[in-house]
Amino acid sequence: MNHPLFFMVLSGFFGSVMSILVKLGGHVSFVAATFFRFTVVLGLCLCTHHASANPSSILGKAKNRPFLLMRGLFGTVGLCGFHYSLLKLPYAEAITLQYLSPIFTIALGAAFFGQKVQWFHLLSALLSFVGVGLLVCSRSEHSGFGGVTLDHLIAILAVASSGMGFNTIARIKTAAPSLVIMSYLAFFTLVMSATAVINTRPSLPSLFELTILALSGGATFLMQLCLTKAYSMGKTSRVALVSYFNVLYSPFIGIFFFHESIANQGLVGIFILFMGLILPPLLSKRSV
Repeated sequence: MNHPLFFMVLSGFFGSVMSILVKLGGHVSFVAATFFRFTVVLGLCLCTHHASANPSSILGKAKNRPFLLMRGLFGTVGLCGFHYSLLKLPYAEAITLQYLSPIFTIALGAAFFGQKVQWFHLLSALLSFVGVGLLVCSRSEHSGFGGVTLDHLIAILAVASSGMGFNTIARIKTAAPSLVIMSYLAFFTLVMSATAVINTRPSLPSLFELTILALSGGATFLMQLCLTKAYSMGKTSRVALVSYFNVLYSPFIGIFFFHESIANQGLVGIFILFMGLILPPLLSKRSV
């Protein structure tokens, strides 16, 4: 299938695989894990691009490079922040905070890229914020907004940065191949993580940890490839909302793989967040 929604669902699947592998390799320092992971991603980008039928310049056309650089910068901040939150927060909580991505993508697209926002998109934003807030507060030691920590704020900043990155992909569309767009992201992330590795000099991972990092790098490559294709082909607001389907299984991955638990308040939050996904498509059909 060559449809943006199909690629977005595939991206969610590979993203879940990547998240599990990142969590399993949690004993490796954050900067070392990011460096090794994106070494694999950049290597796969370059090899796949070189092996393609008609390989163009990996730098892309000159007129597209400002947006490619923006994609690399915003995507790097988003991915690093997301991987940081996976290591610092419970799995279900880190993933659920990532569900704010469609909201920021739609809002930033309207503010900076002229995307049209309809009222049911705003309804989705409201329901999703309420659902995420209930889940986060249910998992914290304190109730209410006092339970929100610096790690939560870093995760939200990462989501906002990812939203800008997704909008730059939509702006470029098919003017640059997906592998070229991904190469900018991988290069920025690799340079940033390499600088941190040189300054901190973390201990080297074990053979098992290297295997986990290599596998997570492969999953990251497939996730980003599918995600880039989806945003290049479809409307930003429609494609972004599909990522909410991951809410159906990510909290249960946390339960079965990492022995985490979800309080009743958190389950209510998940339900409200899910309603934020279901209602807008239904209302969109009625408004046509």
